[in-house]
Amino acid sequence: MPAASVATLPLTVHRETRPIAALGAVVAAPPPQVSQILGMIAEKVAMFGGMVEEVGEGHMLAVFGRDTAEQAPRRAALAASAVRRALATGGASDAAVTQAIHVRDSLVGVVGETIAIDEDSRRDLFGTVRSLLGTAAPSAVVASQAGATLLERWFDIVPAADAQFTGGVYELTGPARAPFGVRGRVTPFVGRSVEREWLATRLAAARDGAGQVVGIVGDAGLGKSRLVAELCESAVGRDTARLDGRCFSYATTTPYLPVATILRQLCVIAETDGPAAIAAGVAATLTAFDIEPRSAPYLVELLGVPGHIAGVSPEMVKTRTFEAVCTLVLQASRQRPFVVVIEDAHWIDQTSDELLTALVDSIARARLLLVLTYRPGYRPAWLGKSYAAQLTLQRLSRDESREIVRWSLPTHAVTSAVVDGILMRGEGNPFFLEELSRAVEDGTNAAGALAVPGTVHDVLAGRMAKLDAGDRRLLQTAAVVGKDVEYAVLRAIADVPDDVLGSRLRLLQRAEFLTATSVGANPEYTFKHALTHDVAYGSLLPEHRRTLHGQIVEAIERLYPERLTEQVERLAHHAMRGEVWDKAVLYSEQAAAKAMTRSALREVVASCEQALVALRHLPDNREALERAIDLRFDPLRYALWQLGEHARVLDHLREAAALAETRTDQRRLGWALAYMANGLWAMENYEDAIVSGRRALAIASTLEDFALRMRSHLSLAQAYHALGSFRPAIDLLESNMESLQGELLYARFGQAGLLSVLSLSYLVLSLAELGEFTEAIRYAEQSTRIAEAVDRPYELLCAYRATGLVRLRKGDLPGAVSMLERSQSISQIVPGWSSLIASNLGYAYALSGRIPDAFPFLERALEQSTSKGLLGGHSLWITFLSEAHLLAGHIEDAMELAHRGLDLASDRKERGHQAWALRLIGEIAARRDPHETEHAEPWYRRALALAEELGMRPLIAHCHLGLGKLYRCTGKQDQARGDLTTATTMYREMDMRFWLEKAETEMKGSA
Repeated sequence: MPAASVATLPLTVHRETRPIAALGAVVAAPPPQVSQILGMIAEKVAMFGGMVEEVGEGHMLAVFGRDTAEQAPRRAALAASAVRRALATGGASDAAVTQAIHVRDSLVGVVGETIAIDEDSRRDLFGTVRSLLGTAAPSAVVASQAGATLLERWFDIVPAADAQFTGGVYELTGPARAPFGVRGRVTPFVGRSVEREWLATRLAAARDGAGQVVGIVGDAGLGKSRLVAELCESAVGRDTARLDGRCFSYATTTPYLPVATILRQLCVIAETDGPAAIAAGVAATLTAFDIEPRSAPYLVELLGVPGHIAGVSPEMVKTRTFEAVCTLVLQASRQRPFVVVIEDAHWIDQTSDELLTALVDSIARARLLLVLTYRPGYRPAWLGKSYAAQLTLQRLSRDESREIVRWSLPTHAVTSAVVDGILMRGEGNPFFLEELSRAVEDGTNAAGALAVPGTVHDVLAGRMAKLDAGDRRLLQTAAVVGKDVEYAVLRAIADVPDDVLGSRLRLLQRAEFLTATSVGANPEYTFKHALTHDVAYGSLLPEHRRTLHGQIVEAIERLYPERLTEQVERLAHHAMRGEVWDKAVLYSEQAAAKAMTRSALREVVASCEQALVALRHLPDNREALERAIDLRFDPLRYALWQLGEHARVLDHLREAAALAETRTDQRRLGWALAYMANGLWAMENYEDAIVSGRRALAIASTLEDFALRMRSHLSLAQAYHALGSFRPAIDLLESNMESLQGELLYARFGQAGLLSVLSLSYLVLSLAELGEFTEAIRYAEQSTRIAEAVDRPYELLCAYRATGLVRLRKGDLPGAVSMLERSQSISQIVPGWSSLIASNLGYAYALSGRIPDAFPFLERALEQSTSKGLLGGHSLWITFLSEAHLLAGHIEDAMELAHRGLDLASDRKERGHQAWALRLIGEIAARRDPHETEHAEPWYRRALALAEELGMRPLIAHCHLGLGKLYRCTGKQDQARGDLTTATTMYREMDMRFWLEKAETEMKGSA
């Protein structure tokens, strides 16, 4: 809200935001009628609790929401509909009244029961309404997008034809209706079958002459009206009638309002009937039910036609009116059973309440079921009757709630996280669940945010508006503390005496805004609904919320000086929202460190990014800059890396590098570049990774920074390995291992794990690709010894995986499976690794002949890699899956996947993976057509040439084996013997016994 807006209100008032609805009307009629029609509009506005704000020549502007009544937008629409009906039945055929409705959260000032709308809010409301009126068709009732969103549950609304207005114009085309669904779809009746059957037994007793009274109590939106509707739909018909009366929040002082509605239905009197028709209808009804006509004047008077009673005291009028109504209802039930429904009895006027109590006293032997719906807090006087009962509606179960959400999102693809968010915030309330779902489907509610929809906000804000100003302020203050409210903290910031605080808390509990969750010297409370908390919090002005959050930080520090570690998350939350920036940074950093000790990685990320936001508000000095960089290095980088969110890692590292260059901090710039090289490798951008790694290495040399040199070597080696440059990778990693001796073997150097284990792992993988298995296994054993000595999951996983993969390349399949299964078990507790290990293990299963076991791992790895980020080498995973399909006999699937893997490896310049894919395509082509060489041979030759260039001796041997098999099948025995001899010689030299046996078998076949 602009500062100028706030200044327009007196400083002594309580300021908050409320949904205010504006209704505008333009009258087109002959001059003599204009004044009369404007008077009629003013009457309808007042009838529904609105207030006329402006009257001009042929127009009127009114607002709804300046009182404590609920549902301001709906009341504005009801008033507009009443105006339209009055014109239709009033004979003013040459008059046209165009009406428009707009709704917005407006700044208001509250002094007791007086509510003043801020001038800027008022100007915006009326300006929008005037614009709507200027675009609407004559006699139409239109609404803005904001208004339509809040009204479509209760009215038929369509986009207005040819209306030009920013944000859209919608027209109300039908009368008010039951809010059981939206857009022509009725919400399924879920989870209330037991309650419906119980009500049916009460109705059956009433039909047999044992009158019953039932109160249905529950929070707004729990489905009270829907339960009654379901009962009546199945039970009311030819032999049973239904009468409806409704109470309204804006009419709690209007005598007989629900009773008059019922009386009109009994006497078949239309709302637009004049005095004569009303009197005639009452007389005819009394005659039909054999009731003496002396009751007629009291009933006619009750229906708003004065002048029929004279010389009778008010007390006697009340007594005889009660007698007349009760007699009429009871006599009618003798001819036909009735269900009389009084909706929203918590808003009933006192006179109607007394009349219903009198009626209840008389229905024990009537064929009448009286049903009242109301919210917690209303206490019916008749509950002690033997034929009276109260049914309390509970929240829907999680499964029942899920059914509502699924129905509400019939064609909208949402993640399980969004559904879970709706279920959590909807808390088993059908109305809340529907509206949260609808907001997601419409795109008006961001999937991750799940803000309170306007329809729900309107209901909850209306409930809070009913509270006394002091009670409402306490509820708002409690909302700033949080959904869970600690008494000691609330007491410290509420600024009211203890006895007043206690009494107000008890009132808020009775009204079911708050629920006590613990008792004692420092009790705790919680908001009954999370959405109620959100609305209460949002109704406070930002500057008021900010002040309270800052006070909460001071209160917690003062109350718990020895327990601040337990409170760091709360302190960080309140310091951020209180804009206490230095403490926000401090406590957010502490919260991140605390979360890291628990491996709560999402919480680490949230706390770090919160600290970074707060740092931007501190003085721009070197200390702040260094903290901003170091936070991005650790723990933020580590947490995001483990979560597989490598793109976000890179974003933060680029920001860190830019900050370091700005302040010429070479050491931090070097580390940013080294980490960036690692991140670029993970994102399969190897060439940029090498550029970044070389820059980092140059800085390390200049600064003689040993740790940075080790880290840069590893990052460069990973990129070289991915590009198929295995010898440069080996040189860098062997240099690391020559330097990492003694205690340095157990140093992390800013890594998630020991740098020695990581270096050894990639050294093993590179040596394995070159067929240097003796050295590879020696390094693998060293890696395992170090990992088992520290006994941490990350190091064990890396070491076991490297050992498994070198055995896999060598052909020791049982050993490979054993080590990779151990890695797979550990990967379940090391975020970001499960898909990588699953691919490796699935490939080992496939080569071992365990094809059914292989596919779930290989397919899951590819699915997860798309959504959770990569660790390099995605093309190889596709090739693994392709080979599994080949071994299973799925030739076409294998060929399609192999070409995908080749294309991806070529695009990303993964030359080693490219060579493996080329060889596999040759294998598939040979299997598809074993008696022809022209399809398979070129692929083998391309693979062989690339493998020889890269020095990939195991792959070279495999290519010669494949060519030998191909030539033997096509009768080219001399060529077959030559390639098979080369293959057996190479396998023997590399001690690849599994593959040597296969080659020797082929040699015997070619002899």
